[in-house]
Amino acid sequence: MGTLTAGNSVLTLTVNGVFPVPQKLEGYSATDAFAAGDTTAGVVVMGLDGKLSGSYVPHPVPLTITLQADSPSAVIFDAWLTAQQSARQVFYANCMLSIPSVGSKYAFTRGVLTSASVLPAAAQSQLQPRKWTITFESCSPSPI
Repeated sequence: MGTLTAGNSVLTLTVNGVFPVPQKLEGYSATDAFAAGDTTAGVVVMGLDGKLSGSYVPHPVPLTITLQADSPSAVIFDAWLTAQQSARQVFYANCMLSIPSVGSKYAFTRGVLTSASVLPAAAQSQLQPRKWTITFESCSPSPI
């Protein structure tokens, strides 16, 4: 049986036009490293006669990445956001996430930076983690 650790996970990010070579993210937050949001797997409607009908509809996959305030990888997101603001267009990204502890790998394709923490919040005596959300066109899981 495996373990439940995320400590040995590896997440790489490629941003077309900004970072064409995969960038390994480092300095995750200890409490919130990464999380994929819930997606809609199907759409249903019920007719007046009580009959349920369903259909498949493609759905975006949001991935939130949280890094410590002093993470060396924060500059990757800062550069991506700055490039988008300067060009006044989006730059699409791909991401690979490997989680050896549970034997899983995930390929995220064609993502857009949809939310960005522009600076770490200052609370009590320390800087807080920063969060970024990338909304991807798809996520394909596979075993390692």
